[in-house]
Amino acid sequence: MVDVTDLETCRVGLLWIRRHRQLHSQPPSPAIERAVEHLEQALAASASGPEDEAAEQNWLTTKQAAELLGCSTRHARRIAQRTGGRKDGRDWLIPEGAL
Repeated sequence: MVDVTDLETCRVGLLWIRRHRQLHSQPPSPAIERAVEHLEQALAASASGPEDEAAEQNWLTTKQAAELLGCSTRHARRIAQRTGGRKDGRDWLIPEGAL
């Protein structure tokens, strides 16, 4: 799955190619210009998409998940790593819907 970091990396790479072409007096490439424009649109659209969705999710700590599942916090941490959990400082958080 392509995420925001992938899109931004592609955009930076294309901007670098555009600048390289300018420095070496090469004509602009319509394909590069079009791709940069599309990437910028995708980045603008994704800025309000998945992050808003992630903010709406209820997150549980591994301690809370362990209590719900009746397992150790260590096992809950393993579950978090496999189910799309995220690390917040020293703690792991698990999306409530993943349980």
